[in-house]
Amino acid sequence: MPNGERARSRYLAEWYTPRLSVQRIGDIAERLRRTLAAMPGEPNAPQLLYAVEVPRDAYAFGVFAADSPEVVLHACQQAGLPADRVTAAVEAL
Repeated sequence: MPNGERARSRYLAEWYTPRLSVQRIGDIAERLRRTLAAMPGEPNAPQLLYAVEVPRDAYAFGVFAADSPEVVLHACQQAGLPADRVTAAVEAL
């Protein structure tokens, strides 16, 4: 990790989109990014890595780098996009 950067866990946030006022993944990602950008003073602010929408199933997902699922839940709530579920995620390429 560059320059003392610490490893952060990955978390998957899920939204059932019919319950959201914003349903397009671009709008969801933009709203999350604006909220996260407004949290720079918070040392535990999560980072949105990417977002994916499955329109046919009415689900959206966001993958975050964060210290805990609680900080992801808090950030989603602050963005007005309360997650239906946040779980630990594992990445493999």
